[in-house]
Amino acid sequence: MTASATGAPSPTGPASPPIPAGNHVVEVSSTDGRACAIFSNGMLQCWGGSNSYGELGQGHRHKPVTPNWVKGIQGVKKVALSRFSTCAILRSGELYCWGGINVDDVAVVRPADVMKTLKDDSDLWDSSRKKADPPSKTMTPLRVPDLANVVDVAVSERHRCAVDNSGTLYCWGENTDGQLGLGVAAVGKTFKNPTPVPGIVDAVGVAVSDAISIAWTKGGDLYQWGSPNSRADPAPRKIAILSGVKRAKIHMNQVCASLANGEVRCFTHETFQDFLIGKEHDFGPALAAFASVVTEKEVAPIANKFVFPDGRGLANVIDFVVFNDNASAVTDKGEVYSWGSAERGTVGHPEKTKGFFPPMRIQGFTHAVAIVGSFRHRCALEKNGEVRCFGNHNYLGIDTPNNSTSAVVVKGLPKIIHIASTEDCTIALAEDRSLWAWGGNQDNTCGWAESKEDGLVPAPVAIVKTPPSMAPTTRENAAGNH
Repeated sequence: MTASATGAPSPTGPASPPIPAGNHVVEVSSTDGRACAIFSNGMLQCWGGSNSYGELGQGHRHKPVTPNWVKGIQGVKKVALSRFSTCAILRSGELYCWGGINVDDVAVVRPADVMKTLKDDSDLWDSSRKKADPPSKTMTPLRVPDLANVVDVAVSERHRCAVDNSGTLYCWGENTDGQLGLGVAAVGKTFKNPTPVPGIVDAVGVAVSDAISIAWTKGGDLYQWGSPNSRADPAPRKIAILSGVKRAKIHMNQVCASLANGEVRCFTHETFQDFLIGKEHDFGPALAAFASVVTEKEVAPIANKFVFPDGRGLANVIDFVVFNDNASAVTDKGEVYSWGSAERGTVGHPEKTKGFFPPMRIQGFTHAVAIVGSFRHRCALEKNGEVRCFGNHNYLGIDTPNNSTSAVVVKGLPKIIHIASTEDCTIALAEDRSLWAWGGNQDNTCGWAESKEDGLVPAPVAIVKTPPSMAPTTRENAAGNH
């Protein structure tokens, strides 16, 4: 859940300032409970979460306190995270992964330099420890074999999928719900190695939840496979009603896609079958009145008559976020809209409001360029470098006891160029490359010291300034492992 403002003026942010000298943070990637910062030299620092599976890549499974370097990896250009799993695409196109989803059962290659570091039992990474954990496949980055020229990757708690520059899509891991897309015979099996997904050519992007996977192609087609509750859809099927797909996101069972014409369209697994054949549910005045009083639990039995409202009516969308029952989008006019369930107070109605609503403009934004958030809150980056938030008062970045259905300005920040969000904490990268955070610090998701509790107002995140003095993992020193 990240949004950035880098490079030349673009729909995702203002013009970047001159790049500072020295190694510095250029982007933050985040998930429900943790985050990773990519540095200009391609190294990573990660923090937050339980680290139960070594998902921080720091060579141990101890609960993290503050950001620290990921071991043995350099040249990173993109990171994908789930709660217990991490993958990174290098500038060379190689893919490295670490953490959960039964990595011990998945075929991996360990770079020689990482093996040496574990054998030497170096204290470089955690000076407070007297003895390192036993070597484990899960605790440091491991190159995924047989993949090259990777351009996109997505991870869940149960599987991973990646796209290479030829448009071939690969998936591996658990396949309980058909989320690998490998057909009926493969359901219920675990695949240790990346396996080509049949039926998709010219893929350019992929996104996953635990039970569902989606991919979109160069031609703008969107495919989905997998299903919650073991009702497996084991092979990719094209969404007939959507065309010109440029990007798509998934959260649990809801998918939203941005189209070439600037629209955003969403559907849930419950309405997937109708979307497959091009049938669309009407969200007209009569249904709007019905949806304004129905609860989420009441929707399930009448799924064939109801669709969660999507972004119909919006034009020129430049950024969006999706959650299981609602979503928000930014237009090229700098306006912010939200739609779907109003229960959490992120759709322009007070918290605990019943009903599902079509897009509603959120007041208080002057010229938003990017948006992040969680089911509790949303924060948008403004063109002038301000950050403005709405939703639950604990996550707004201001000291107030009141929730807000309109945007409030986060005070005390320098000029911001990039924002990211975990479930509880918003993270902002400043023009001077300092990191700031506010919100809930459970499991150190904000990257503060362990003693620091939740922060209603922004506070700096202390990153490690000096890179570790170990040989980085590169194509050259990993060549013997191809």
